[in-house]
Amino acid sequence: MYPQPQHTLVLVVACASLVSTTSGLTFQHTDHASGRTLQCLRCGAGSYMKAFCTPHRQTLCSPCPTNHFTQFHNYLPKCLYCGTFCGEHQVVAKECSPVNDRVCECKEGYYMLADFCVKHRDCHPGQGVKQRGNALRNTVCEVCPPGTFSAEKSSTAACVSHTNCTDRGLRVALEGSGWHDNICMSCEDQKARGILAPLRRILSTFFSQKRLRQGKLRRLARQIMGLTVQQRQAGDNVSPSLEHARLLAIIERWAQSEPEARLRQLPHRLRREMYHTAMELEMKISDIDEQMRLCETE
Repeated sequence: MYPQPQHTLVLVVACASLVSTTSGLTFQHTDHASGRTLQCLRCGAGSYMKAFCTPHRQTLCSPCPTNHFTQFHNYLPKCLYCGTFCGEHQVVAKECSPVNDRVCECKEGYYMLADFCVKHRDCHPGQGVKQRGNALRNTVCEVCPPGTFSAEKSSTAACVSHTNCTDRGLRVALEGSGWHDNICMSCEDQKARGILAPLRRILSTFFSQKRLRQGKLRRLARQIMGLTVQQRQAGDNVSPSLEHARLLAIIERWAQSEPEARLRQLPHRLRREMYHTAMELEMKISDIDEQMRLCETE
């Protein structure tokens, strides 16, 4: 399953006829001194044959030296070298011993694919982990079913149920979706914080679940939101995922501080470049306003 050094493979193939897991604990040997065919005992796992049996004694076996092993009963002339070394993103699952070679497996967060350890798939906002990945398989994601959500990009987080606002003595200021929770607020709190306070809480996740490329996310922040975003310099060691998170954090800070009147203009400013995104955002604002109007009738 794991890649083996070439010299180890050659030695294993050459000695295959000398090792057995199924044909018993003995082997036939022709004694040159007497000319007799003898039934000799194989050496146990963790040892090798130091000398063939003779008409007067059984096979002489000797323990494997350090960093060498034999896994089965055998009559090998020497033990096999522990030639497996863990590679990138691998850890030692079982160390070399007299009875086994070193065994490697992918470290936490990675799985084996075509002899390489590959990072587990991240489930995006709106998706949860259906089956967690391990050293041998990738993460399996599922779309969050109705009544549940996942607001984060994660290889471990499952969908969770929407918060029950009534149980908390609050009203639904914005109904939850697959990528965000119910936003629970009292009418008084929402009026004090601003009608679009629920939008401020979900805006960065709204753009995160759109899976926008970094270039588009950067243009969104610069041209539509009017933010100052430094361009990455050649040679920067910032990973794409960290850069993406940095841009979303900038949008999050903008959402918290921008006047409400300008927040309401955001769908209009988005329409030219991201028409469908603008329409979805406009519907969120409309839903918030509708819930707020119910406060006026209470």
